[in-house]
This record gives sequence, C-alpha cells and structure tokens, in this order.
Amino acid sequence: MLTMFSPPGVRDPRDRDVRPIMRCVNAAPHCPGRQHRGRLQLAPMAGLWTELKRRRVIRVGLVYVAAGWFLIEVAETTFEHLDLPDWTVTFVILLIAVGFPLTLILAWALEISPAGIRRTPKAEPTAPEFSSDESLPPGVAVLPFADMSPDQDQGYFCDGMAEEILDALAHVGHLRIPARTASFRFRDAGDDIQSIGQKLGVPVVLEGSVRKSGNQLRVTAQLIDAANGYHLWSESFDRSLEDVFAIQSEIARKVVQACQVTLSPSEEHELEKIPTVNVQAYDRYLRGRQFIYLYTRKAIAESNRLFKEACDMDPDFALAYCGLAYSNATAYHFLDHSEEKLRLAVENSERALELAPDLAEAHLARAMALSEQDNPDAIREFKNAIRLDPRLYDAYYYYGVERFHRGDFEKAIELFNETTRLEPDNYLGYSMLGAAYHAQGLGGLSTESARRSVELIKQHLEVTPDDLRAIVLGATDLVEIGEEDEAKTWAERALAMSPEESSVLYNVACVYAVTGQTDKAMDVLEKAVVAGYAGMDWLTHDSQLDNLRELPRFAALLESLD
Repeated sequence: MLTMFSPPGVRDPRDRDVRPIMRCVNAAPHCPGRQHRGRLQLAPMAGLWTELKRRRVIRVGLVYVAAGWFLIEVAETTFEHLDLPDWTVTFVILLIAVGFPLTLILAWALEISPAGIRRTPKAEPTAPEFSSDESLPPGVAVLPFADMSPDQDQGYFCDGMAEEILDALAHVGHLRIPARTASFRFRDAGDDIQSIGQKLGVPVVLEGSVRKSGNQLRVTAQLIDAANGYHLWSESFDRSLEDVFAIQSEIARKVVQACQVTLSPSEEHELEKIPTVNVQAYDRYLRGRQFIYLYTRKAIAESNRLFKEACDMDPDFALAYCGLAYSNATAYHFLDHSEEKLRLAVENSERALELAPDLAEAHLARAMALSEQDNPDAIREFKNAIRLDPRLYDAYYYYGVERFHRGDFEKAIELFNETTRLEPDNYLGYSMLGAAYHAQGLGGLSTESARRSVELIKQHLEVTPDDLRAIVLGATDLVEIGEEDEAKTWAERALAMSPEESSVLYNVACVYAVTGQTDKAMDVLEKAVVAGYAGMDWLTHDSQLDNLRELPRFAALLESLD
C-alpha cells in the first residue's frame, strides 16, 4: 500500500483583561498526546436521577406507593365486613406489588400531554459536567476559521491562521489542545458548540473568521463556553496583511490569559514566533501546503513551484525550504527518480537546517532527504526532530514510513502506535499501523487498525468527498476487514477520478492483488509504472503485493525499474 502524506508545516493597544473568564470553566477529558491530562468526571448516578425526575418516574412511584398503601388499608378494613375470603386481601397486596414495576416502566416510556398519551421524548443533549478541580489544565479546541472573503478563495489562508494559533497554544504546557485532525473535522459539519465541546472533551472552543481583500485583513475571533454557548471573549482585528502574525500571536495570548496560564520563556517565544518577514512568501507557502495535500502529480509540481516562489521572496524562510525539500523528496520517491530531484531535496533540507538548526521540521526535512539516499544519518535526524518537538506528528509518521519500506516492521509498529496516540482522529496512522501489523503476520491487530481507519476515512469523506488519498487508502483497508466488494467500488471510484495518476494506479493494483485478481492487478501496476511510478521500496516490501511476487510479469516489472 502506497500512501502520500502531508508535508512538514508551519506549526501548521485594545487590550482588555480576559483572565477572570475561565474561573468557572474547568478541565475536560484527556487529550492524547499532551503532557497534562484532565479527566471528564461524569456522574452517571446523578444523571440517572435527573432523568428519572424528568420523566416523573419518582413522582409516579411515590404516588403509587401511597395509593397502594391506602388500598391495602381499605381492603383490610372492609373485606371482612363484606364476608370476603381472607385470601382476597393477600391477592390485593400481590396485585399492587406486581403493578409497581409495571407502573414505573410505563411512567418512564410514556407521558400525558395536552395532545394525549405519547412516548416520552429523549432529553436534549447537555454539556458534560467537568471536574471542579482547578488544578487540571484547561482544554481549548481551535476550529478552522471561516472564509468570509468576497471570492471565497482564501480557505488555505484561513486554515493557516487557525493552525498557527493551534500550534502556538499546543506548545503551552498547561493547556490541552486537541489535534488539528480532531478539531478541523467539524468544518461544515453542522454541530453546535455544545456538541463540539462534548465530543472533543473540552470546555472552551475558539472559532473565528477571516475576510481578506487585497492587502486588508479583517479577523474575528471568539472564545466560547461549550457548556452554555456564551461568548467568553470576542474581538475583531482590522489590520493590513503585514500584521497577520501579530494578530495570530494576540489571539493566542488572549486565550492563554483567559485560561490563567503563566507562560515560561520558551512558551513566550512560541507565541511570538514569526516564520517569515515577508507575508507574500507566507501566502505562497500556505498555498503550497494546500496543493501538496491533493495527492496528484500536478499538485506536487504546483506545490514545488509555490514553495520555490516563497524561498525566492524570502531566502531566510526556513519552513519554505522544508516544504521545498519535501516536495522534491516526494517527487523523487514516487514520480521522478532523477538525480536532480534528489539533489534539490538534499540541498533544500541543508538550507533549512542552516537557517533554523533548532527547528524540528528542518530536521524532519533533512531526514526525508537523507533516507532517499539510503543514508543512515536519516535515523539520527528523525530522532532529532522528535527530540526538538515530541508533539510533531509528522516526525513519528515519516520515521515509521521509512522503517516500513525498509522492512523494519517492528519499529514501524512502535512509531505508528505513537501517531495514533498523538492524533487519535487521524486515519493515516491507523492505516499504516494496520499495514505494518499485516506485514508482521498479526492479522487480528491489522484488522482492528484497518477497521478504525475505515471509520475515520468515512467521517473524513463526508466533509471532503474528493480526497483521493483517503479513497485509495480506504479501499485497501476495506479489503483488510473483509469488505472486498466495497473496496473494489472505492478503487474504481478513485480510478474514475484520476485514471492516469500513478499513485492511484498503484493502490488500486494493491486492492486487486489482495483480492486475488492477479492479472488485473498486474495490468494496473504496469500502467502505474508507465505513468511514472518509481517507488521501488514499496514494490519490494509492500505485503499487499505478495500474491504477485511469483509471477514472471512482476519480476520483469521490478527488473525494468532497476
């Protein structure tokens, strides 16, 4: 199974005191991947008691007991004078006893309304009850900012701003910030703030909007109490585009103040960090990241062009060189096995490290370039990236991918497990974890991981239905969980969307190979190579191609790539 990955990214005087507003907002369930973990302290018995009262079960029960006691007293007093047998009183007591649970059940299920007897409606969802322990770190979810620009063409810029704020807050040790994949899945989902807070396990949500027109920028941000939907803080910033980093820093700082967190010097630095002095270079960089996600030859070429423009506009923009190194390394690995691409990947990663030796993304870019050279120093650079930023998902992910296509499946499993801890809502980690388990012959664990991957991919496709990467990975994972017919449907859907894309052809070939359609798999795999696929490591180690390895056509294909 071939997969394409997101690139190393930007970790992606009107002041008023906002510090007191968090005093009544407490921590929620733990967010995997953070140093400080709170617990959501739900009170199930209290919740049951509340629901019993809402459905009037308690009232009905008390009335029934009182009425039953009265009837028994009447029976004991009158039945003797009516010359009824002694057992009739006992019979009344038994009827009342049997009727008690039945009455409670009916009280739970039905209610009497002006329209008559009807089923009791379900309770409206309520916000979780968070622990009142103020020692627990507060949690804040950062949602994607809405694009309010006239042409609705600034989505990449809005996402970039939200990611910058999210990443700055994630570096504050006493805050719990759900990962991008967790919070951004609520884009256009229709969930209200209360529901989002409950699902993400945070009491506070930050949302915003961006209107970008020419060189003018209007950013609105608001911090909302997820328990009741009330605004804790809201502010609009009307500035020039050159002030974008100052706006991001100011919003992040207002959130920190609201949470009453004291910053360390290193955390202060994270909030004030500016990736480039040239906002036009920053704009090109954000657009380049957007294209690299699209998983096509054309998109990779376009991202390369935009990263190059960003570097030309600001020769000291380290993250742009990281992106340029990544796009060249990706093109070399999968599409264009030329020495020129490899040289550019190596040189750009070197430049990124020269500019920012303490930047985790620079070490990651360097590791990716070195791994294409089979240079053992790549391992050291992956470890350096993790040491510099233990929360950097991509460092574990790419390191795991490198170990996977080198055949070190045990280490790959360890690293992919770490990605699922850091971002439990990201399907990529589960998909690759399943592939690594499969390669190790751990079928049960492989199926479990693949099933989780499919669940997350289906959620993702509800929001982004044309994501080729998600579709082709979902197809291979569907095979793993035994849904072969659906897997073939997804594979054909990907082919219909992009019939000449080598990475799509490769993954579809994997689906056909695993389902025993070896001739069809070879046809599509040969087309992938003709279309420019050059991933020799994947062809050599991908366990999903095992059904093809004894075929003369497969041996000939490998020989043609040597």
